[in-house]
Amino acid sequence: IFGQTGLTIPGTIIFFFGVILISLFWNSRGRQIQSSVAKLPKGGKLALRGTTIALIAIVALGLPQASGPFIAQVIVTVALFILMGLGLNITLGFAGLLDLGFVAFYAIGAYTVGLLTSYGEFGLQHVSFWVAVPIAVLVAMGAGFVLGLPVLGVRGDYLAIATLGFGEIVRLLAGSDFLAPFFGGPQ
Repeated sequence: IFGQTGLTIPGTIIFFFGVILISLFWNSRGRQIQSSVAKLPKGGKLALRGTTIALIAIVALGLPQASGPFIAQVIVTVALFILMGLGLNITLGFAGLLDLGFVAFYAIGAYTVGLLTSYGEFGLQHVSFWVAVPIAVLVAMGAGFVLGLPVLGVRGDYLAIATLGFGEIVRLLAGSDFLAPFFGGPQ
């Protein structure tokens, strides 16, 4: 169904007619299904909700293996954007702080995972991904603590400028050859 760059022609046809069939089925039986669900007792509704969540989890976990690298890459990209949105929601939405450099901590964590899992010349430990992620979280938290000590005393526009500057410093360091002798730089 999926090729290296997206849907194939047969996959497009299958998807198109599948959506049409699902829409026709829901138009003819949707209200009946909704009323049947509404008549269920509370325990039945909870069981139906649990079953639905389990089916969605099975599909979400099995889809990348069944569909190939394209869907896996789409899922990873969507998950990355979800993480970025959650980070922005936490800093701006819950804390009320205009933090424009929160992406720097994300970059520090990603760079740390790259260094810990790489088998290349600059790979530090050659550990598994699942061991490297908690270490990367701790490293990013440490960087946040180091930035937070001097910066969180300011508010408003000054906080935004300071965190934006930190984000730019991290971007420039990761993309320059300054760190090349130690961590491989952009390699």
